[in-house]
Amino acid sequence: MVADKRLVFASSNGSSALLQASSAARLAVGCLNNVTAVAHWAAAVDQDCCIVCAGKLGQFAADDAACAGQFVIELERRGFVAANDAARTARRLAEAAAGDWHAFIRSTDHGRYLLELGFAEDLGFVCRIDSHAWVPIWHDTSIALADANGHH
Repeated sequence: MVADKRLVFASSNGSSALLQASSAARLAVGCLNNVTAVAHWAAAVDQDCCIVCAGKLGQFAADDAACAGQFVIELERRGFVAANDAARTARRLAEAAAGDWHAFIRSTDHGRYLLELGFAEDLGFVCRIDSHAWVPIWHDTSIALADANGHH
């Protein structure tokens, strides 16, 4: 835990995706661990929602797309409509993964790469749907934690 401390985060993919999306009116960081909280946060405002996948080194990543699909599922439960083939395809990936997220993630290029590096335990962690209810919100080049209602 890094409570009350400043944390500097850098990743090969996520940081770039955040910067590219930083002009959005509202921007949250989501994953399977906080998918319901982020979907609730996104649905609280009557606006279209765009899901951005970080990918892997600028390329498509099936694990990211399936996670995006889980966001589509959660947003559809709140009245949103998947607006294009990308969203509907991502939903189908999530539906396929839902039976065993861990096996799905392990089967992806990035999952296999992480296994080769010895990060099997990390794969188990990323598959824990809704293990957190916090919503990391990007604002002015930094991220602050909020709850699903947007309260810091």
